[in-house]
Amino acid sequence: MRSALSTGAMTGKERVELFRDAIARDVAPMRITVDAPERFAARATQTALGPVRLAAFRYSSLRSHRTPTLIRRSDPESYHLALVGDGSMQMVMDGSDGHGTTLSRGDWVLFDTSHPFRYETVARADRPTRVTILQLPRHEVPLAQDRLDRLLGQRLPGDTGLGRVLGDYLSSAAAESGSCTPSDLDHLGGAALDLAAAFLAHHLDGAAPPGRTVRARSVLRRVDAYIDLNLGDPRLNPVTVAAAHGLSLRSLYLMFEERGEGVAALIRRRRLERCHAELIAGGPAPGIGAVATRWGFTSAGAFSRAFRARYGVSPREHRESHRPPAGDAP
Repeated sequence: MRSALSTGAMTGKERVELFRDAIARDVAPMRITVDAPERFAARATQTALGPVRLAAFRYSSLRSHRTPTLIRRSDPESYHLALVGDGSMQMVMDGSDGHGTTLSRGDWVLFDTSHPFRYETVARADRPTRVTILQLPRHEVPLAQDRLDRLLGQRLPGDTGLGRVLGDYLSSAAAESGSCTPSDLDHLGGAALDLAAAFLAHHLDGAAPPGRTVRARSVLRRVDAYIDLNLGDPRLNPVTVAAAHGLSLRSLYLMFEERGEGVAALIRRRRLERCHAELIAGGPAPGIGAVATRWGFTSAGAFSRAFRARYGVSPREHRESHRPPAGDAP
């Protein structure tokens, strides 16, 4: 999925407000100030790649501050690995020595949405600042948080080695994402996550993340995507999932142990979630049996019992409770 923003024919104030909204939606809420709003221009795109998101920004000079108040109000709990394309950036992590880090073309910097920070970018009139941000959910990164926190706000050179490889890879992934299937995007995002983890580990102590951990996470991401794409197939079960990924049934079960939810339970829960949402969606109301069949249930009785066990009401009661009063009908 790819979204775009361009602040074209608007007043300066409108352009700044629209860009502030885009940053809040695609990165995290921040306090943004611009010295010359009438000359401000910006463009932003975001691409969803499975477990990660890739955002690309072009904008005029500005100052941004992620405050403790904004963190308390909204925190997506993610790491953001940013690559400076053009322009320069001065970043200060609140609580540091206050001197900040100066970044220029080809430099990476890691920050996260749970720590206050400030940055200022300086752009030439004929060449706006360009920044690419890889957003990594904290729980997906196979490195200890206390170790990663050592890198926050530090300049990480990206002109050689893994930094260069990661930058080139993200550029290609963004350019080709429109031609990819959802499964392809999931694979691209998994590879981006693994490359980013290796890059960050290199700057910690030179040791790559445990290979087994990275591979297991990659396989689990593929399994999750496969399950979501095949929920409507009544033959979907742990045996078929394992076979589709070249795994033994025991290996698949072991991979799911840390989650605390088995494969069959995950399939059932996701099917029920899809049914739960569709039963109260707008538009012509499909039959309850048709909804259950569409999401892989082969027995109306089994579906009704599973639905009540999860949500405390029957499918019919759930639908009726969300219908508008007769007097409100158009």
